[in-house]
Amino acid sequence: MFSLQTTSGVSLRVEFARQGDRFGHVISVVDGGTEQAIARSIEGTDADVWPASPPVQEVHQQGDVLFLTGMAGGSYWSASVSVESPGAILFDVACRVKSLPEYLGARYKIEPGASGSIQWEPVEAGIERNADVVSVRPTELRPQGSVRWRYRIALA
Repeated sequence: MFSLQTTSGVSLRVEFARQGDRFGHVISVVDGGTEQAIARSIEGTDADVWPASPPVQEVHQQGDVLFLTGMAGGSYWSASVSVESPGAILFDVACRVKSLPEYLGARYKIEPGASGSIQWEPVEAGIERNADVVSVRPTELRPQGSVRWRYRIALA
């Protein structure tokens, strides 16, 4: 298990834990001794060429930065997750593709009663919310090369 927390007091936490053949993650708000899960990554399976979220198979931590790598189909993902400010975590994701993706991005299931606890901020990404699912996608797709998207999750 790997985690980052933004500050002491009311803070934001991201925690990566193994789920089958990959790592999924949970975004939580921590207030003193209380932790409330706000959003969980929606993962794919080893059969998905274009999974719902990056297929993270390795995580390395250096201080307040997590480095993530993984692969699915013929594509390779890499990402960094870092504490950007006292109440914000920055996700910087890239995928090296060999063909035009059917889907590329990250999806999150919002926990019941968690609406409004965090803000989803596009840095270089499109963000869409439908009911209890948030989708974060790159603004531009290409049939070959690296596709990158960045987004910030911050305390509301």
